[in-house]
Amino acid sequence: MKTPMKKSSTYQSVPVCRYLGEGGFFILRVVISVFTILFGAFLALAGSGVLSAPAASSAKGQQKYSPAINSNVFGALPPGFDCSTIHEKGIDKQDNMRAGAIMIACGLSEGGSLSKGSQFSGNGFSQWVKNLLPTPLFIGGTDVDVVLPDSAYPKVTQSESMEWGGPNNTWVVNYNDSRTSGGCYAGLSYSTDNGATWQASQPLCSGHGTNYGDPIVVYNARLGIWFAGDLATGCGGQGIGMWTSTDGVTWATGGCAHNGGSDDRESMWVDNNPASPFYGRMYISYNDFNIGGGALYVTYSDNGTTWTQAQLNPGFIRDIQVTGDLQGSGYVYVATMNEGGGGLSTRQNVMYRSTNGGVSWTSVNAGPSFQGPGRSTSGYFALAFSSIWRHMGWGEPAASGNVVSLDYAACGQNVVCSGASDHGDVYYIRSTDAGLTWGTPVKLNTDSGTAMQWQPSLAVTQDGKIFASWYDEREVNSGADRDCAVGSSTQNCYRRWGRVSLDNGVTWQTDDMVGHALSPLPAQPDGAVQATYEGDYDYHSSFGLTMIGGWTDGRTIISGSSQQDVFVNLVQPGPSPTASPTPTATATASPSPTATSTPTPCVAGYTFTQIGGGIVPGTTDIGNHCDDCVTTTALPFPYTVYDQTYNTINLSSNGNAQLTTTDAAYSNLCLPWTTHNYTVYPYWDDLYTVNAGYGIFTSTSGTAPNRIFNIEWRAQYYPGSGTANFELRLYEGQTRFDVIYGQVDNGNTSATAGVQRDDITQYFCNGSGGGAIGAQAYTIVPCVTPSPSPSATATATATATATATATATATATATPTPCTLGAPSAQAATNITFSSFTTHWSSVSGATGYRLDVSTTNHFTTYVPGYQDLDVGNVTSYPVTGLNANTTYYYRVRAYNGCATSRNSNVKNVKTLACKPAAPSAQTATNITSSSFTAHWNSVSGAIDYRLDVSTTNTFATYVTGYQDLSVGNVTSYPVTGLSAHTTYYYRVRAYNGCATSNNSSVKSVTTSP
Repeated sequence: MKTPMKKSSTYQSVPVCRYLGEGGFFILRVVISVFTILFGAFLALAGSGVLSAPAASSAKGQQKYSPAINSNVFGALPPGFDCSTIHEKGIDKQDNMRAGAIMIACGLSEGGSLSKGSQFSGNGFSQWVKNLLPTPLFIGGTDVDVVLPDSAYPKVTQSESMEWGGPNNTWVVNYNDSRTSGGCYAGLSYSTDNGATWQASQPLCSGHGTNYGDPIVVYNARLGIWFAGDLATGCGGQGIGMWTSTDGVTWATGGCAHNGGSDDRESMWVDNNPASPFYGRMYISYNDFNIGGGALYVTYSDNGTTWTQAQLNPGFIRDIQVTGDLQGSGYVYVATMNEGGGGLSTRQNVMYRSTNGGVSWTSVNAGPSFQGPGRSTSGYFALAFSSIWRHMGWGEPAASGNVVSLDYAACGQNVVCSGASDHGDVYYIRSTDAGLTWGTPVKLNTDSGTAMQWQPSLAVTQDGKIFASWYDEREVNSGADRDCAVGSSTQNCYRRWGRVSLDNGVTWQTDDMVGHALSPLPAQPDGAVQATYEGDYDYHSSFGLTMIGGWTDGRTIISGSSQQDVFVNLVQPGPSPTASPTPTATATASPSPTATSTPTPCVAGYTFTQIGGGIVPGTTDIGNHCDDCVTTTALPFPYTVYDQTYNTINLSSNGNAQLTTTDAAYSNLCLPWTTHNYTVYPYWDDLYTVNAGYGIFTSTSGTAPNRIFNIEWRAQYYPGSGTANFELRLYEGQTRFDVIYGQVDNGNTSATAGVQRDDITQYFCNGSGGGAIGAQAYTIVPCVTPSPSPSATATATATATATATATATATATATPTPCTLGAPSAQAATNITFSSFTTHWSSVSGATGYRLDVSTTNHFTTYVPGYQDLDVGNVTSYPVTGLNANTTYYYRVRAYNGCATSRNSNVKNVKTLACKPAAPSAQTATNITSSSFTAHWNSVSGAIDYRLDVSTTNTFATYVTGYQDLSVGNVTSYPVTGLSAHTTYYYRVRAYNGCATSNNSSVKSVTTSP
């Protein structure tokens, strides 16, 4: 008999009648609801008690234990393991697959069992009612099951996921997967078409021994490498093993982020903002149950090979998730939870923060304590349902700028939740001062019944759009709570719901559906996995303007049973999905004050961010068909680069766009390109647009005032081979531009990408820097943004159309000065010598000091010794010494005060002088007497001494005594004495700068008087 395999469920849209407005839609729902109630009452009277037998049968089935399982099935028990030490070792508090296998093998926990499924038949009437309703509206795009095809039942448990996006429309989901349980619990799916289709595999099952899951995955933009990880026996017994990939598709075994014997619930984040002082640094948080009963740690790395540990707490506090600021401050946060000893006790969220790249950490309570959600317990853990789904209220943090967000679940009433009628609600809380203080929690689910909401997740974009989502029962039991039947194929239990904020959590759009179908409560039928397991977290994330969310869904039925799959969807926040949005004001302890002053804007440099998207084909051929030529093209709208606005652009066949010059140079340089300010370099290389089908093509997307001008190069490499296809996109009304790479055969090996004015932003040059793949958005970084002074009577203000909650118009109490600083503006260097220069920058209001970085690369992948994060004090210039001659250096600076460090400034470059100074020019002698004269010469930059020769021959065959290579000091004249009368003398001079001596100057002659 062939075991049924998974099939993708389909969602059938019902056309919306165009004449039904929002009012008509509401009236239709009311009529149908009334009719449904009446018809339901009739059925209840007609068939009272008929449905109770199957329900009792299902409940009885849930009480059965699975057969005893030999520990050898799992390989989880070390030889001679003493099961009585489980509590002592904290194994009962761990939520990973290996801990679960040990619990099962020791007989202290059930393994999954085959579900008989519910005997309820489908309700034709409810389906008829559903078909009457207009098509529902959803947050995000179509949801997709990413685990297909699956293994044979019962090895079908896939849940607990982390999702991440990268270049080339690639998204990766790492999740727990039981299809090879006992030997590997890891699954990984990828999409290379922006989430439209997915490929499932198990590439992380080799290289680090047995993989026990607990998934993490990120894309490191600085390194151009994907990193995925799980708990693995090959890293100390139960440490954190890593795998790497250049494309998210093919994976290789990496190193161990931590070698440990009892690690648990790791989480990962990478700082992908080039403006950050810790750009490219990766962070993994975890509990180590070999230390302090579950000590909290973070390990961090800049290259994925060498990892450094930092202890955050010497005892047990649950690691929830790690995240960091997307806007480039370099701040990192770890959300944790004090679980009050487990069960259904009181909880406390605690947020840890690092401002120095993970080296040291501080913590603060994030909001008030609360009653844990759930309805029962299993050992240490609370359960959302009577016999399944362990959940302690865990949520997810996210950060954009100084706003740090956190969502979590709490009991629906302030009682021990086993005695509550509402077993869970989802709350949101935020900090507006980079995690130092926290506002008042706001409930995100707005249903009025007692249905349970639990296990939320959260993601934010760099510009402050937030997507929160959670599991929600509100639709399945007329808004009332339901303790769902496990594994039923017909009894719906929940749907993924969510909510969006467009202003970093100040207000929220209406909560709405995320999943496109209701889900039964999936069973966990695999005997090698704990029976209560449904996945402990779903880590959402963002890439550019798109966020991705994953969750456990049971709508796919196998062998007559609902079971666990990972579903995802992509969300690009915009207007509310409902016809009449009513944003809800988010209550905070300190509403934002009204500014009393408007700072004068200034422009520093550009920064770049990895984004999604592909080339928009050009449709207009501008006539650029040549080897080394420039074509001037009119812009469809005025466009500003840095601080200047232009109406035309000069497009080179060699892959650059000049605003003030028309240079067809084919030999690229690492920036700066002297005298070529206001130039954008999508891909400057020796290109060729002569052959048929090649050239530069343009198109315009959108409508005014939000148009985008697309400039597509379809080129070859000189003299007509290979392909270089890329695009520059200019945004109307903005200084932003994007660069999108298609097929670029030579990559970044001999090309330059970036933008320059009197400063530069270089993305890559001749093989160093980022890759010529994916897409990058270049945006201006403001140089200084002074903090506005709060008005004495400042009040919180909702948007014009918002219906405020009870606290939305409250008068602000004393509001602390925001703990934030603007970035300084780096300025041109002075006092340049062969071994030193002096840096300069603008002052920042509120700064108490500055930190300086100096590097020989504009990406700051390495630093000049002694000049990494150097505290130079409260000054606006600083000498940099001990440098190499004739070398280009780059510097940037950050402001700091007692509680914050700013973003990086723009980057300035400076080239030290050559070791050998220029030769001085000898000038006419003065003060001539019969026995003396004064020699003169011009000064030479960088010279610290001059060497003088005096002779009676112009070939300097002999020297006047005392005047051969005479060191005269750092002067430009010198008296020559003790001479003979009426005699012709010759002199010359050389400059010395501490490194080398120049060539001789010209020779001057002088005749003493008689």
